Amino acid sequence: MSEFTNNKSERVERLYRFCEGYLETSDRASFVKKNAEILKKTLPEDVIAVLDRLVKTGMDMEELKRFVNKLFNLLYEPLKDYPKISPPKGGIIDALIADNAKMEILAKSLKPLIRELNEAKSDKEKIKREIKEKLKELRRFKNHYLIIQNVLFPLAEKRWEDYRCVQIMWSFQDDAIKTLDAAYSELENENFDLKNFNASIARLFFLILPLKFREENVLFPRILETIGDKELEEAAVEAAQIGFPLVSVELNEKKDARKAEVSKGIVDLGTGALSAEQIRLIFNALPVDITFVDENDEVRYFSEPPRRVFPRTKAIIGRKIYDCHPPESYGVVEKIVSSFKNGEKDRADFWIDYKGGKVLIQYFAVRDENGVYKGVLEATQEVSDIMKLRGERRLLDWE
Repeated sequence: MSEFTNNKSERVERLYRFCEGYLETSDRASFVKKNAEILKKTLPEDVIAVLDRLVKTGMDMEELKRFVNKLFNLLYEPLKDYPKISPPKGGIIDALIADNAKMEILAKSLKPLIRELNEAKSDKEKIKREIKEKLKELRRFKNHYLIIQNVLFPLAEKRWEDYRCVQIMWSFQDDAIKTLDAAYSELENENFDLKNFNASIARLFFLILPLKFREENVLFPRILETIGDKELEEAAVEAAQIGFPLVSVELNEKKDARKAEVSKGIVDLGTGALSAEQIRLIFNALPVDITFVDENDEVRYFSEPPRRVFPRTKAIIGRKIYDCHPPESYGVVEKIVSSFKNGEKDRADFWIDYKGGKVLIQYFAVRDENGVYKGVLEATQEVSDIMKLRGERRLLDWE
């Protein structure tokens, strides 16, 4: 038994076979009882490895997520009891755990209000306003997921061979964000539907609290076991730029050496010559967020305008473009890039409603003078004001 416990490859293989059997059997209760010993010996790293294998099978993401919920229910005790490394005080993991604690308190404070809303025969508007204020604060928790997606996931992808498990968590996080927005929107709806609101709130609890458990008992412990202090210090800087949503944390961060060391040389651009410093400043002054992905599908650059639409951190540099999008978008992203590479298309345009405005997202194929594919340029712009333009304002009209 000790050999089984200490041999990761055997543990992973047994857990994977358990997952296969669980999905196939018609008597799951008996199957779980028969394989209870396998579940008791499961470690966080085993879960990560097995989920990676399940993602690679091409299993439908929604079906996979349903199974993952059941798997984590079965693994609750061994994962909870796993001896975890204590995160350094003031570090990124410590801050995320504190953020989670505040989220849980805030989420649970909604329960009596929702019960009161369902039981109330009068003053429902007052109760709805109180719930709305709490949900408004809880919506800030989106930044928590943005930090994990833009800072921790890239670290996992660079360090772990079995990193694909993050795709599942990302999909769950997106579900949580959409459900939170849906609950808030229902409160703003003139034709408020209590049944729809209750369904959204129930789903929200079903998502955010399990995500907290999975972060703190699988993702964070494995990050602390495999990522060095220096990388985590740099990650703290990146996280601080996005901003922790619910807690104010004094991070043990070094001063960000964000200002690039710029060469004094001049770059001949064909239609003019600029210093590297001028090029950087020009890109950052453009009213669009720019991200460049090279011909090997790796992110090589992003601009830093004063107000980005979507967050970017240095952790994204070197990351594959497919890993920068939620799993549900992989197929579309791959199709766009393939159409650029084979010369079938040169651009793709999308627009979405975001934070009360309209956002235009455009992808452009980048080719050299011989038409050889060199990468993709993503340009994102808030265009609400542009859409309102009417008539003309000529240069001489400006004051």
